Amino acid sequence: MTKLNNFQKTKEIPEAIKTYLIEKNTNQANLARVAGIGEAYVSNILQGKTSIAKSEIKDKYYEAICKVIGYEIKAELWRHFDTTNFMLFMTTIHEARTEKKRFTFDGDTGSGKTYACKEYKRQFPTNTFLVTASAIENSKEFAVNIAETVGVETHGTAGAIIKRVVKKLLSLEDVILYIDEAEHIKGKTGYINVIKTLADLLEGRVAFGLVGMGINEILSKGFERNKQNFRQTARRFSDRGRCVEDIAQDIENICFEMGITSKRLINWLVMRIKDFDTLKNILTKAIKEVTETNEPITAELLSSIHHGRY
Repeated sequence: MTKLNNFQKTKEIPEAIKTYLIEKNTNQANLARVAGIGEAYVSNILQGKTSIAKSEIKDKYYEAICKVIGYEIKAELWRHFDTTNFMLFMTTIHEARTEKKRFTFDGDTGSGKTYACKEYKRQFPTNTFLVTASAIENSKEFAVNIAETVGVETHGTAGAIIKRVVKKLLSLEDVILYIDEAEHIKGKTGYINVIKTLADLLEGRVAFGLVGMGINEILSKGFERNKQNFRQTARRFSDRGRCVEDIAQDIENICFEMGITSKRLINWLVMRIKDFDTLKNILTKAIKEVTETNEPITAELLSSIHHGRY
């Protein structure tokens, strides 16, 4: 039997039911009859509730409904969470796109920057151009990377390529271009020249962002040291956002949504875990282990995973 998580119960399946009822022009009563369950279950599930009175709605009722509406449910040990940093990123990028401005978003490894970059593109794909910079690119290859993302020809010099990129972007409506792993501009004059050119030619017409680990400090130090074109570029990216470092509240929320309610376990995680990659690794391994053994998650199990003994 599939073990459903809170997100599936409160968001995914209710949305799938709503879509089914509209598409099939039917109602809750008919769905309940075909699924062989009480209408109260369908009604409460549709509202995103996970219990009736004080009784938890068991997975079998969700599964019965999903079988009827043809919605495939999968066991997921980890999924998307609206963390503080994710919401900060979404707000930052939304404002930049609306106001057609330049921005940065800074955060340490494991803070969820790259995930947020990809998730934004997934949710808003139209005229959203996400470039991932590479440490091994030269300036020409960086320009080609951007051109391939935007969908223009890649022949000629880096300057010629960037001009084609700009022409394409300016021909579109409601556009955003953002570069993930932008920390690779550090020490690369060629990179910074490309970014400065894009910032100048897209100013006030296309949102343009740099997302990377320590990107704000890289720009600030470049400005202070008056490095070639870094000073000018830093001025162009004066609107700088960053991830929050304290993820304690997010850990608590994620634990709750994954069905972990023990204060001892939550406190153990809050005291030791400082990034989401590590949190994901520990929790998914722990849940997989207890699913196979039918034993509860313990602090000893978490410690064993955390120290690589699992």
